[in-house]
Amino acid sequence: MADDTRQSSSPAPREDLSREALNAHPENKAFTGNQWDDGKSKTFNVPANANSMEGGTTHTAGGQVPDVTLWNALHAGRPITEVHKQPCVRDSYMVGIGSGFAAGGLRAIFGASVWKSCNWAVGSAALGSVVMYQYCQYRRHAEKAGMTRAVEILHRKEIEKQSREQRKAKLREERREAKDKEQDAKLAELKRNAEGKPWWKAW
Repeated sequence: MADDTRQSSSPAPREDLSREALNAHPENKAFTGNQWDDGKSKTFNVPANANSMEGGTTHTAGGQVPDVTLWNALHAGRPITEVHKQPCVRDSYMVGIGSGFAAGGLRAIFGASVWKSCNWAVGSAALGSVVMYQYCQYRRHAEKAGMTRAVEILHRKEIEKQSREQRKAKLREERREAKDKEQDAKLAELKRNAEGKPWWKAW
């Protein structure tokens, strides 16, 4: 018959759980304050402010700081080809072009030289554009203020409506409680009146 393999005749060797045995590398040691500076005490010098050092504006991600040129300034932000998409710019351009054409044409019709007619056209175009832009901005701000006022009025009306609904609910609850008390009083009166008579007598 086979022997039981779960019980061995020789005792198992004890596992070494010391700190030296548990370290992966024999040179690993617990941290002591001066193990990395070869036992010499070193003093810590506070570095200078990075903003005042040379190269403090250097791009730290490895890039270069772009040069300040007219070409970079034109390409900074929204491109010049999309200026007309700003609010009020298109209207001001259209009014400026129309007013410049009208003023320059009228000056030319009334006998001014070509140079003076062109000057009047350019000046009235610029003036018309600026005036229309400011007027459009004024209208936008007025519309924004009107919308804010309308939202405030709607909010106030909503609060008043909620308070009215709460008052109505409170009145309904008070009426219901009064009616319940009245019905309870009538029921108690009927019970008092019916206590002296037999149940089968209705008179």
